[in-house]
Amino acid sequence: MSVGAVNHGVSLQFRQNNIAAAVDLGTTTEDLAVGQLVEVTVIDQSGDGRYSVRINGQLRSANSSTPLHPGSTVLAVVTGLGDRLELRAVTQAEDPALAQALAALAARYRIDLSAASQREIVVAAAAGESALATLRAGLYLNKVGADITPAALIALVAAQQVPPLRNDAAASDRGAIVITNPNTSTGTGPATLGQLLERVMAQDGPSADVSSGFGDPNSRNSHQEKQGQRQPEESQRGLSQELLNLSDGGALSYRYASLPLLVAGKLVELDMALFQHKPSTSTAGPPQRLVMSLNTSRLGTVRIAAQSLHSNLNVTLTSTSERGVAVLTASLGPMRERLKALGWQVDGVRCQLGSDVPSAGREIIDHVLTTGSLDRAL
Repeated sequence: MSVGAVNHGVSLQFRQNNIAAAVDLGTTTEDLAVGQLVEVTVIDQSGDGRYSVRINGQLRSANSSTPLHPGSTVLAVVTGLGDRLELRAVTQAEDPALAQALAALAARYRIDLSAASQREIVVAAAAGESALATLRAGLYLNKVGADITPAALIALVAAQQVPPLRNDAAASDRGAIVITNPNTSTGTGPATLGQLLERVMAQDGPSADVSSGFGDPNSRNSHQEKQGQRQPEESQRGLSQELLNLSDGGALSYRYASLPLLVAGKLVELDMALFQHKPSTSTAGPPQRLVMSLNTSRLGTVRIAAQSLHSNLNVTLTSTSERGVAVLTASLGPMRERLKALGWQVDGVRCQLGSDVPSAGREIIDHVLTTGSLDRAL
């Protein structure tokens, strides 16, 4: 089999009601699934753009928008099963396993991708830091109507990682978030998360590293090095914020931001995602959900989620560490009292164990992908 001998730009479609009489239709389609790899051998050309092909040993009639060469064989991935069986040729530059994974995810989230976009995403996934995060990023960009570029994919992959707690000197230029009343325009409010974060860091202990490096004997050199590193990082973060604030047109609006917070007297910057139902005439104040995640020294990765409706508040803390859950559970009482002092009517504060704690960026990506998907339908 010579895969290199075929035109890899081809996209094939096979009519289910136009196959050789000797082939059993039910057997053919039931043996195929979206994301499955198949071998397609071109037998001959039967007309303009029409060919007789053999798929995994089954004879079929095919339509192709680009010329095929009789006798050639191509490795293809199944991208659709409906009135037409849709296949996309897998190029030599692509990892077949990633092509399979992308096709399966696209079907799961009901996202239509062009053959060119699929190839670009698969190639980037093989070269990137996280293949799955790259696949998700590509699907997100397609769904919000943004261009799929290497820079966009890299920025969104980085946004899907839970960052370490940063003492960001650049945040001082914007000023820290101050404590606000829940009935102000900030809704759930970053100040509420700031209070929760402060309680979490208090439980994490003095080993929690939020220092900027200025206390180091070589702080000036360290600061200069960090300033040099900050420029590309800030550019990447700016791009990710721009992309993650693109609307998907759904009933639930979302916002992604990096906000400075005063935590235990230190100025830190954290990524945050805010979800809010679009206001209607029937509701005076739509419910809000505000989430963020952080890596800690002793409590594992912690996710803080606060959901509010008017002045009512529910808070859920999730830790990847059993020890973290135990420590945080013991501190729920003081957390509740701090929130009440801010003016909230606290309906619940709980802590749970979780194996996967997503970043704020991934919270938005997952929300956009599952809206209108099979996951949301189930």
